[in-house]
Amino acid sequence: MIGAPALPGATNKPTAPPEGFAELQQQLKSIATGLAAVKHTLEQQSAANHDQLARIQEQIAQQSIALLSSSPLADKPVHTPLPEPAQHPAHVSTQDSSKPVQRAPPQSLLPPKQ
Repeated sequence: MIGAPALPGATNKPTAPPEGFAELQQQLKSIATGLAAVKHTLEQQSAANHDQLARIQEQIAQQSIALLSSSPLADKPVHTPLPEPAQHPAHVSTQDSSKPVQRAPPQSLLPPKQ
């Protein structure tokens, strides 16, 4: 069996951490703890906001139902008249009202000219 060649200058001894490593490690641990606390606070705030929004939506729904059911118009159907088709004044005066009005479609709906 052939082993991998050793790297130049490589030894089997563990190397000592660089100077200041322990301090950086402690700072990193402190930052991670702070971030975990911020995450926890944001999650709690988000849950509280979600609950508050759900309560407000429920109140709005209940108030809407109460308003609609107490309205004097609640039992009456709403009749909306259809708009009458617009006609150009020149067409109304010169054409027989029994004949259908022929109009060209808008330019955007015509097939492209070739």
